[in-house]
Amino acid sequence: MVIVISWALVVLAGLIAILVAVLLLEVVAAIALPSRKCSSCGDIVRQRGAVLLPAHDESTGTLEDVRTQLAAGNRLTVFADNCADDTVAMAAAS
Repeated sequence: MVIVISWALVVLAGLIAILVAVLLLEVVAAIALPSRKCSSCGDIVRQRGAVLLPAHDESTGTLEDVRTQLAAGNRLTVFADNCADDTVAMAAAS
């Protein structure tokens, strides 16, 4: 029984090591390759991203705080559900 548990732990440790190695590879690639050059114009093209923001009565500044931190070309998608304030109107205004 002890041998079976030992082998199960070894297999589990191996799987975790593989997952950690893949995550490390993705992080290193994201740091090392943050931008690329446009093939036709030669300008540096920054990677674009999207922010998904669940919001409930967040019109007191959260939307504007997130919006000010976005880089050019990034998208903000707000999921507003049953808001009693003007969160939906503020999200739609952008």
